[in-house]
Amino acid sequence: MSRKPESVTCPDCHGTADSAFTSPHLGAGSGTAFGVIDTTKKTADELTR
Repeated sequence: MSRKPESVTCPDCHGTADSAFTSPHLGAGSGTAFGVIDTTKKTADELTR
């Protein structure tokens, strides 16, 4: 997705078709935010006693 064109030529009318979707911003989060997400996932997967 990061290498997709912003627009393409429509095969039917030969007009310009703009991209409707953007690539996800996977690297946009901070290290702290990812740490909180990882910790939350880890504790959710652990058994409660």
